[in-house]
Amino acid sequence: DGSVTGTGDLGSIKLETLTGAKAIATGQMNAVRLMENGCVVNTGADIYGLSDVERWHDMIAIADGYSITIGVRTDGRVLVTHDKHSHFYLNTDGWKLFEDNKSEKLISQFDKALQKYKQILSSIKRQALTVSPYIIEYHDNVKLLDFSHFQEEYEKLNSLFTASFQMNQEYPSSPTIQNLTSTLLTAFIDVKDTIKETNDRYYITDGTYQTFMNFLFVINHLEREVRLIEGEISFPELVKKQISDFSPLAEQIPNWK
Repeated sequence: DGSVTGTGDLGSIKLETLTGAKAIATGQMNAVRLMENGCVVNTGADIYGLSDVERWHDMIAIADGYSITIGVRTDGRVLVTHDKHSHFYLNTDGWKLFEDNKSEKLISQFDKALQKYKQILSSIKRQALTVSPYIIEYHDNVKLLDFSHFQEEYEKLNSLFTASFQMNQEYPSSPTIQNLTSTLLTAFIDVKDTIKETNDRYYITDGTYQTFMNFLFVINHLEREVRLIEGEISFPELVKKQISDFSPLAEQIPNWK
């Protein structure tokens, strides 16, 4: 029925998180699960770069060890992740267990999802920049802008927020997509909380300016992250590289941690 049982020193491995997997492999302090859709998820200790497997997609087999995880993709390519600080370094570049030209031509589910997310993110940025003059003018107390158009432009931004939420729900087994969309949604919810709705009209408050500037800040950084992820970098590794850039958001967006 897909449930998982285990024996021995399970440590930080939570068996309930492995339920429903197509296959599982265990290491010294972690376990990885291969999902039906070909994604791989790490559970247990998050060390030695083991969470890099969350960048993998279209996988058909996995194996796990003390500080190393190996997987085989549908196109025959062999992927590996391990302790990058160890003197032992396994390089599987060029390893192919078999040739499958048909699979190489197919766009993977992950790549499709990332492409869709890029389109949504680009649309959100364009619309956010259209809305920003209203908020900046209000913040500076100039109030010369025609606010009659704010309602219409903010509704467009709201519809894009809905598209982002649907994306978040559509790919629950892809940690990379989940992290990207969750970061974006959290920043936008902070903005929504500061905009009041009365008699079907939106009103900007004194708290809107700062949260909206944070929102624009997040959008800019997420565009950079998507480019890095496309270059085969995992989201957990990305967070470590970007931690100094995201630190200003720590207080403004508590859920980011």
